[in-house]
Amino acid sequence: MSETYRKGLKEIIRIDPENGADFVDELKKVSPEFAEYFVEFAFGTIYTRSILEPKLKELIAIATLSAMSSSHSHLKLHILGAIRMGCSKEEIMEVIIQSVIYVGFMKTTIALNLVKEVFEEHVPLATQAPTL
Repeated sequence: MSETYRKGLKEIIRIDPENGADFVDELKKVSPEFAEYFVEFAFGTIYTRSILEPKLKELIAIATLSAMSSSHSHLKLHILGAIRMGCSKEEIMEVIIQSVIYVGFMKTTIALNLVKEVFEEHVPLATQAPTL
């Protein structure tokens, strides 16, 4: 196991402590080589770069995934990751609202509803801002 892989796995677990390691284990069952490449490159090389703060990296992931119509589970994961990195519901929603210009109303509406779902499922009511 390379040092880059270890860094990547640590980063995945930091973003998703409940499911990160399980996600990698499931990926290994399909293709151990791909799991290694994915963890090393995406999280061990790219996500561990120090130029942008983790909070901003999650907001970028949210904006990018909002543009993709088949990435709901990954978008929810990064919404939760953004919360863990200190983003407020308003910041997350604003990134999605700003993306409407580029991704369209339907994808933006889907993304905003996923924000609502994540906050309902994972964030205590006392810390939630008013719902959509």
